[in-house]
Amino acid sequence: MEDWGLRWILTSLGKFDIPCVEYLIHEIMTVGPHFNEDNNFLWQFKLKAPLGGLKNKRNYYIEGGDAYLKKKRNHYMEGGDTHNRENYITS
Repeated sequence: MEDWGLRWILTSLGKFDIPCVEYLIHEIMTVGPHFNEDNNFLWQFKLKAPLGGLKNKRNYYIEGGDAYLKKKRNHYMEGGDTHNRENYITS
């Protein structure tokens, strides 16, 4: 990373003991004590939705669509293949 990038992080987050990108990533991943400040710093880099929206939302990704595998996700949330989700929650 160039000097200006390191200086920018150091001047913005140095008061929270975040001197470089590695510390910033660690703070975000571990939800450290200055998570809110670090997350606010990263807000300017948030990605926007694709122009024109998602195409072909009704098809699964593997079929060339953009849909998440909701059926499979719901299946596992309801107990998966063994259908005994409560046993895992209460144990």
